[in-house]
Amino acid sequence: MTVSLILKKAIVCQPVNFIDGDTLGLTNQNGQYFTSRARWIDSPETRKGNESQDSRLLKHWEYGAKSKSFLGQLIGLQKIIVIPYELDQYNRWVCDWYLADKQNIQVKLCVTGMAIASPFFQTPNSYDLSASEISLYSAILNATVQARLKRTGVWEQTDFLLPYEVKKAV
Repeated sequence: MTVSLILKKAIVCQPVNFIDGDTLGLTNQNGQYFTSRARWIDSPETRKGNESQDSRLLKHWEYGAKSKSFLGQLIGLQKIIVIPYELDQYNRWVCDWYLADKQNIQVKLCVTGMAIASPFFQTPNSYDLSASEISLYSAILNATVQARLKRTGVWEQTDFLLPYEVKKAV
């Protein structure tokens, strides 16, 4: 059963498990569990029992594990602020995530090269953004560009497979 959340209303949640670098298992203030996907970013994929001899794919999965670990270290056991926007095709709430001090987690993942900005302008409604949403997406995009210029995280490699490329290949 899907947990009902009020769109665009911030809630305080407790992380329960770190599924990968951009997906969390959370409980809300009522103790209800739900899965949340970070909005506007894509982290490297984690290995899900797949076998491969492709060195680029193996390196990608290595960064998937690093991204998940980084997210776990960043958040730890502290509660986070979550703002839900929609349910995705996998029944995950797509949300913005913030630390208690209001720092955005998606930006932190991108600035360290543990995730990248993902395009989201897929429907006409994608352009109905508030000023704060435009500011956040700009910060995510800027953090991704800065990480690439500094060759940080996934950008250390010149031929890194981007997450969407791995999803197509596996």
